[in-house]
Amino acid sequence: MVRVNTDPPDPALGVFETLLARAGRIQALGAHLQRLAKSAAALYGSPLPPGLDQDLRHAAGHGERRLRADIRPGARGLQSEITTSPLSGDRRRPVSCRPIQLPGGLGHHKWADRRLLDTASHGTTALIVDGNGELLEAAWANLWLIEGPRLITPPADGRLLPGVTRAQLLQVASSLGFEASEEPISMCRASAAKTIFLTSSLRHAVPAAIDPRPPRTDATVNRIAAALEALQWE
Repeated sequence: MVRVNTDPPDPALGVFETLLARAGRIQALGAHLQRLAKSAAALYGSPLPPGLDQDLRHAAGHGERRLRADIRPGARGLQSEITTSPLSGDRRRPVSCRPIQLPGGLGHHKWADRRLLDTASHGTTALIVDGNGELLEAAWANLWLIEGPRLITPPADGRLLPGVTRAQLLQVASSLGFEASEEPISMCRASAAKTIFLTSSLRHAVPAAIDPRPPRTDATVNRIAAALEALQWE
């Protein structure tokens, strides 16, 4: 396991949200803006720039695309920037994760400064492990285990980003036949789990494996992804 020894994320570079747009609608727009507003207040003591929600709706356009909303401090308060890009065609592709040790994790803000993650992954997805050995989250996603009829994800205790899709799955898990729980996850526990998967706003749910184990497709994860994809279009 790689231990990351670099400076913490730079707040001056801002925070951001990544959203999925389809046919002029945005999935879970309100929840994303609420999380971004909390970071703006906590880090910069300021509300979001006015009209950001309408700017995002305007950028949604037609078809399916990825939206990114950045906010950062400027000379006249918080500034916003919205960028759009096409979606990857392999969003359901299983993911290989490479553990990196980052004591305390990255916290509960979605930092624009990604140096800690982008330099450590080496072509795989970085999987953040706390100094005590607990698995926290992946570089762009929340971590889940399937243990029989239970879905397990690490607690949102300030060490990780509480994902919008993570919150959705906690809410709807019972309707899919699962019991969802927030519990610490050790490397040993993850290795023994039937299935590991990741959730995010763009990919919904994808199977994962911890390097050097190869990732593989999983019908249960595909079913979870399909359920999440149908939720909260605004």
